[in-house]
Amino acid sequence: MQAAEILDAPLDETEQAVYPLRLGGVIILIGMGIGLFINGIGGLVSPRFYEVALHLPGGASYPRILLQGVLEGALNGMIFALIYGMAYQLFTRNGANWSFLFKELKLVVLGVLACWIIGGMVGLIMEWSKSDVVIYPPMSIVSLEKDYGFAWVGSSILGAQVGGVVMALIGAIRLWRRKKS
Repeated sequence: MQAAEILDAPLDETEQAVYPLRLGGVIILIGMGIGLFINGIGGLVSPRFYEVALHLPGGASYPRILLQGVLEGALNGMIFALIYGMAYQLFTRNGANWSFLFKELKLVVLGVLACWIIGGMVGLIMEWSKSDVVIYPPMSIVSLEKDYGFAWVGSSILGAQVGGVVMALIGAIRLWRRKKS
């Protein structure tokens, strides 16, 4: 079957229709899971980053770091759901099934995680070279000592955020291209 035939085919009796609010809810839950994972790893690598980023002079507790990840993941999931949900509605007219969408969302999640890793690597390279360019957070609140964990966590979070927007656009383009073919 061609991709357009898959989107235009009637739903099987075993498949549920994908309504935009359900899709948005699933995407937000995925975003929360990604945020939990990213902050879980980041909290182990550099708790100091969260002390500075969350303005916690006494130190950041691991549960608070995880909660911050869930909240940021929900916010990023909402932004992603808005972009992807509009594309879904526009290009499929609620005609896609869950199995098709989960395959697409799996690629998006892998892309976000790849951007997370790439962002962290950029931070490590910049910290290693101690370049004058600082991505995150502002240099005024960070000591001038080399701190690779701090650099990796800050840049990896930014990489994941940029990756979320980029992957939302790529996901929307993939929906559009499948509908065209």
